[in-house]
Amino acid sequence: MIILNQLDPIGAGDDRIVYRHPTIQDRCIKVPRVDFQNDFRPVGFNETLYWLSRLGQTKYFDFNYVDVEYASTLKKRNSAVTFSHIPFCHGYVETDLGTGVVWDYISNHDGSPCRSLKDYSDNPGLLDEKEKRLLWRGLEEFFSWQREQIILLREIAYTNTLVREQRDGNYKIYHIDAIGCADFIPVAKYSKLVAKLRIKSKVGRFRKRMIAWLGAPPLASR
Repeated sequence: MIILNQLDPIGAGDDRIVYRHPTIQDRCIKVPRVDFQNDFRPVGFNETLYWLSRLGQTKYFDFNYVDVEYASTLKKRNSAVTFSHIPFCHGYVETDLGTGVVWDYISNHDGSPCRSLKDYSDNPGLLDEKEKRLLWRGLEEFFSWQREQIILLREIAYTNTLVREQRDGNYKIYHIDAIGCADFIPVAKYSKLVAKLRIKSKVGRFRKRMIAWLGAPPLASR
């Protein structure tokens, strides 16, 4: 069993808390805030309807389960490119805070923590014209990877999108949370055509947000 209760979290969301792995420094562990098997009860019409559609299986509300299930399908592709913009999943592990999931910990090339898009949006002074060009180049590669590899992301948000500083000075975008499909009717899980359409729509919406924030991408990054 891995002991986490004496460690400070390195991240936290509404559903999970993230800790640095105590013995493997390039990995982290995500632990759910709720024991979904024993303590979770759906609240409200939408949650109840979703719960009924999943035959009362509360595991579908556990994003650790959803993420691991999707990561397992991605591993079957047996391609390193598949995980080039998301952390690799190393599976479940028992901790003193409950069952967690081990993932690669994404850091800059020198080992320092990556900034998120939220860090940049909250601190406009971090982005001069050079940084904007680098960021746009990284974003366009990230968008192309999603479309070409057909990678389903539940939500592309500023908080879970990291900007990794590469050794060569370029930026690489990593999405560190919310992978897979949790739609009420998850057709995209089983239809490649539907998945492509969903990805095209989500990428398009997020790209518009980036244009509203950063301005139009430089010609070199298009």
